[in-house]
Amino acid sequence: MGIVSRAIPTLLRGVSQASDSSKQADHADIQDNADSNPVVGLIKRSGIQHVTNLSTATLGNVHIQTINRDATEQYVAIFSNGNVKVYELDGTEKTVEKPDGTTYLNTTNPREEIKTVTIADFTFVVNTSSITAMDTTLSGGTGTKAIIFIEQVSNNTIYTVTVDGVTVTDNTSSDSTLSTSGVANDIANGLASGLTGFDITRNGSVIYVRKTDGSNFAIDGSDTQGNTQLSIVKDSVQRFTDLPTVSPNGYIVEVKGDDQTNFDNYYVKFVTNNGGTFEEGQWEETVQAGIPFKFDSSTMPHVLIRQADGNFRFARVDGDTYTLSGTTYTLPVWTERTSGDVISAPDPSFIGRKINNVFFFRNRLGFLADDNVILSNVSDFFNFFPDTVLTIVDSHPIDVAASHTKVAILKHAVTMGEQLILFSEQTQFILSSSADNLTPLTANVLVATEFESSDDAPPVGSGSSIYFLTKKGAFAGIREYITQTDVTLKDASNITIHVPRLIPSNIFKLAVSNNQDILVCLGTDTPNKLYINRWLYGTQGQKVLNSWFTFTINENRSIKNVDFIGTDLFMVIEEANNVTLEKLPFESDYKEANATFEYHLDHKVTESEITVAYNTLTKKTTFTLPYRLRATMNVVGRYISSTETSTFIDLNGTTQSLKAGTIIKTTNLTDGSTTTIEANGDYTNAKVIIGEPFEMHYRFSKQRITESPTQSSAEIISSRLQLHHFYIKYEMTGFFKVEVTPEYRDTSTHKFSGRLLGAASSAIGQINLASGTFRVPIMTRADRVDIDVKNITFLPTLLASAEFEAMFNMRSRRM
Repeated sequence: MGIVSRAIPTLLRGVSQASDSSKQADHADIQDNADSNPVVGLIKRSGIQHVTNLSTATLGNVHIQTINRDATEQYVAIFSNGNVKVYELDGTEKTVEKPDGTTYLNTTNPREEIKTVTIADFTFVVNTSSITAMDTTLSGGTGTKAIIFIEQVSNNTIYTVTVDGVTVTDNTSSDSTLSTSGVANDIANGLASGLTGFDITRNGSVIYVRKTDGSNFAIDGSDTQGNTQLSIVKDSVQRFTDLPTVSPNGYIVEVKGDDQTNFDNYYVKFVTNNGGTFEEGQWEETVQAGIPFKFDSSTMPHVLIRQADGNFRFARVDGDTYTLSGTTYTLPVWTERTSGDVISAPDPSFIGRKINNVFFFRNRLGFLADDNVILSNVSDFFNFFPDTVLTIVDSHPIDVAASHTKVAILKHAVTMGEQLILFSEQTQFILSSSADNLTPLTANVLVATEFESSDDAPPVGSGSSIYFLTKKGAFAGIREYITQTDVTLKDASNITIHVPRLIPSNIFKLAVSNNQDILVCLGTDTPNKLYINRWLYGTQGQKVLNSWFTFTINENRSIKNVDFIGTDLFMVIEEANNVTLEKLPFESDYKEANATFEYHLDHKVTESEITVAYNTLTKKTTFTLPYRLRATMNVVGRYISSTETSTFIDLNGTTQSLKAGTIIKTTNLTDGSTTTIEANGDYTNAKVIIGEPFEMHYRFSKQRITESPTQSSAEIISSRLQLHHFYIKYEMTGFFKVEVTPEYRDTSTHKFSGRLLGAASSAIGQINLASGTFRVPIMTRADRVDIDVKNITFLPTLLASAEFEAMFNMRSRRM
């Protein structure tokens, strides 16, 4: 066929580990520290900016919660074995009051066993190894009592009351005046004279009977009017209307109901009008006497509260009080069981079990325990009991189980609009409603999809998608569960199907940016590496970009946590005896202050964030950084504003201007033993950016010729493709080099430095960013050469597209 050429329109598709014959031309074999930005192209990733130091001691195994309270207040809370610390994003450690201690946080694996969710100023903290329990305190009102109620009185009627074998009667046939209180008075006097060890008290037509030692006794009563005028109330009544309006204060009675009522038995307590011990009052619904009625707050989830003074308090939810600046504040308390019994108002299903996770859904606090999902009262996050058992109210707590033939221990819950997606290790469920509102009567859990998932990393939601982790032996994968209200068929596609060996198995954190459409995976196997997915949806919901690549930092540093705040990825990074908070910007056109581009350096600081000192004896400047050095650092002159000057004094005593982009010749140890960098001369007035260089690395996939340029077209394998040249289109680029490594031959390197002969931007002493096409000679077979693009300088690289020119020969003609 002779000389041919083929375009590679973009370099955005990311890494593919499929066979060379099935890869697309814009797939990469390696893409590290290069971002597939759909707006601008393939670019060297942004540098990581040092924000602050958090600790001088290593963290170890910790759970980290980023608290994004509002635009001006963000915090990092670090939960370790038996402790919690909170920092502002500027590194200021906040005071954490711990009135109940931190025993609840005792765990050898906080990363996996501590779960948190933040709602306003409250961060709910769950230790999944702790078994919840009810408090051993029993509800009051257990003393045995009885009341005798003379409801009516009529002539020629005999009223009889028997208490522990002592019978008293009153016959109204000889009474000149009939009254209920008169009959009650005669019976009360008779009982008082006939019984010992009893207290007999009368108020109007009601007699209060109890033993002085509180023990049980027998009582019965009757009248000769068909037992319609005298009633005995002891422990229970059939109907609420059988109760008098006078009774002992706090007396609890069970109302059993009958066939005509629409409710089961319930309990009422008498509350006197004026607080007296035996007077008129009202009956109020209450809880059965003598049963556990409140949670053991030491076993229940605790709260980390931002106080009014800006500090924090880690405490039980027990209603304790504290004082700040003369003002008394009260902690929330888990609402007690105030009605019914253990059957009509049962313990929440998490009692006696371990809580697997905590979440927030439809203005309810939620817990997962075994196969149950439990939601609090609406807008009452600390209440998991109904306030009445007479009727089911829409706002009452919800407690439903996920029924399935497989074991369905619920591990995670993700809110997607009005849906709650629940995850077990083998199945995904939806908490749905059979009506418009989610209520205790309408709530049910339905199977959505059946894919294996790992509970090592909590799933995350973005838009209408949920991303969750799966295990594949020594490697991990990510599935995307898409929620669409108008689609009945649910699916979770494998978005790592073309990179089966990219992500290691021990991933513990997923973070997602809704602004930038980015998913970040962090694991323990390679803690200095982030696994990044960029996606882009086109028209009609079609995914047009699913790009995987990696970001790598110095191997002596470990990333302990990642979370997005806006377009910035905040990272907690640990190295020996030092923990830092740093951020990685993902905005499409990030620039340094006063500059038109970014300095691509990690752990970046400026001269204002460090100490710069000059020694007149040695004539050396020492830059002292806030972290230990693990690589040869770059100290580069930065762009300045119109009100700034940037100068240095050389060894000859001459003051010179430090031009932006000038790399100062420095020395520093790289073993982590020091935080200092030295330079000859006086740079105390120099305006610089200091950071650690990192290498961008992009390797083209093996190029091939197909019958047509379409993705589904088959490769022509009975041919030879001999590459002549590669053409790489770049934009606003300062440097990159292309390494060509033919099989069994030495590597040839071709550098682009931004200086083009005759270009106006090629003036000496200034940074030159150029756009154009870079031609690279290959001169070898396409299937036997590696073509790598690298950049370890601080200068930007932006690659828009590529094209190759080759000799293509076929041994036969296709039919």
